[in-house]
Amino acid sequence: MNRQEDGMDHDIERPIKGLSAYVVTREEARVYEAFGKFIVKLTGQIDQLDITSSKGKKISPELDRHVHRLKTVLLPSLPRKFCQMCDMLFSPVYFLNLEAPQFLAALELLTEVEATIDEITSCVSSFWVTDSHQEAPVTHAENVKRYRCRRTRDKIVDLMDQVTLLLESYGALVPLAAMRPVIRYPATVVWRKLIEDTHCIRDCIDHLIKWFDLSDLGVVKDQWQGMANELDDLIDELDDFPYDDPHQSFEPLQAFIPILKLARLFFNKMSKPTNGEPHPISQMSFSQLQQLLNSTLLIPSQITNCYDSIETELRVPQGHINPHLALNLVSLFQGPLNILNDFLALQCADPHFPQDMCQKFIFWYADWQFQFSLAVRRFNTTYRDLHPHHFPPD
Repeated sequence: MNRQEDGMDHDIERPIKGLSAYVVTREEARVYEAFGKFIVKLTGQIDQLDITSSKGKKISPELDRHVHRLKTVLLPSLPRKFCQMCDMLFSPVYFLNLEAPQFLAALELLTEVEATIDEITSCVSSFWVTDSHQEAPVTHAENVKRYRCRRTRDKIVDLMDQVTLLLESYGALVPLAAMRPVIRYPATVVWRKLIEDTHCIRDCIDHLIKWFDLSDLGVVKDQWQGMANELDDLIDELDDFPYDDPHQSFEPLQAFIPILKLARLFFNKMSKPTNGEPHPISQMSFSQLQQLLNSTLLIPSQITNCYDSIETELRVPQGHINPHLALNLVSLFQGPLNILNDFLALQCADPHFPQDMCQKFIFWYADWQFQFSLAVRRFNTTYRDLHPHHFPPD
């Protein structure tokens, strides 16, 4: 949302005369303090789950029960509580008439959310138990479950991160009653933003609940789609970049956009059907899928690091220039491309597999590799022309 267009900068962010004289009620203070304490606790729970390791552990025999409780009881209960809390504290309908009972009801809802988050954290932490037979080989079924457990933990951590941001937004506006004498039209602006953020949490929870029912292939594809979304965020950031400083050269950033778009296209191709046709990787075993997935895990972070380096050089023009900035991106994709091409070649040799579709995917990846290599070469040429003294002579 554009804050300037909505008048929020003018009406809210400047100092408000007389606000310091407002006396916060006891109920408002309790709600405000409860938000602060819960946010600190939630941050600790996120850290706890983040460092949880499965090393030396095995899947709990109670895993299915934990997942079922997450999917059918704990997660579905959260959206309603957030919506009620948002409506109770910040709706313009009640905005001028907040009284002690509403604050106490909001406090009760926050306590229920905290209890639910505690149970979610406990459930995820209980996925693993100590393995007294660590030398025993991991079966295929165990390997699949271990992967899904790790992805569930990552999904829950992402959700809790977003919940933290939402609660920080709520907590920053409590005690909202203190703003009543001076906040007018912008109250509806704040309300719309809070509604958007609250609905975003609801949608994330709905997506997570549906995610539990995905096939093993679906879970892997979802992870590739997440990588595509990361790159999409970088593209949006570049689109919004302020290219208006006449003393800076933005050519490297602009030349980096095709690299980002092609990388996003690669992960979209892996995660979505093309014209209704399934990807041949749907025929892969889980171990083959896992090998392919592992070969792509570092790519988004490496691309982000490359982008960050270019942006840093804009801010510090006399800083260190890396002449090999984007060259390793080509080699990063070589691993997954080799796995894909080898698998597609085997599929083409199978008379029971549709040959036209197999050849189509082989040609697509060959064309993509050519276009990506060309984009990297163009970027390097632009970069070299801008910093010729940092590159060795030909």
